[in-house]
Amino acid sequence: MMNTQKIMQGHIDSPLTEKGVSQVQETKRLLKDVLFHHVASSDILRAKRTAEIIAEGRNLDVHTHELLREMHFGKFEGKKLSHFLEKLKDKIAERDLLAENAQLTYKIDPLIESYEQASDRMLTYLQQAVKEHAGKTVLVVSHSNMIRSTLVRIGFARSHELPSGAIKNASYVVIQSDGNEYVVKEAVGIEKQLIK
Repeated sequence: MMNTQKIMQGHIDSPLTEKGVSQVQETKRLLKDVLFHHVASSDILRAKRTAEIIAEGRNLDVHTHELLREMHFGKFEGKKLSHFLEKLKDKIAERDLLAENAQLTYKIDPLIESYEQASDRMLTYLQQAVKEHAGKTVLVVSHSNMIRSTLVRIGFARSHELPSGAIKNASYVVIQSDGNEYVVKEAVGIEKQLIK
């Protein structure tokens, strides 16, 4: 709901809208032939509900994990996106001029997670999942900034190829991993930008 109002959510709970539920139903349809052995989700309500919808009829419980939460936006959580962009426009512009690795570690505000910090959480969970569910297929439900920063970290794209908004709601990525190497096999609803 806060997405439609252009409010910074981060760790704030908000329900899926009717449109969000419809988008997830389409993702469920696309994934209907995938045999999942385990379902993991961020403990944030909108992600958990997404996982529950996709898992319906599969006789699988949804296991929630704080590691999969969206990036934390500090004092900007619950604030309008326009306020966030206005207050931090210089820092965001400064970050965007940096080299790729420096962009990942750059903090636009002391209380906001860097892309590296966010993707570290996701990669920590993925490494645990590979160990606990070796050779199995795990559905992992998280959030756009988490997915974006992780895709950059594993080499799927450079950060400027996945700008804000490139990860669409209810998109999915199929990743094969041994816990060290990550190979993106499929990306649906991810709009990778061409380098100009």
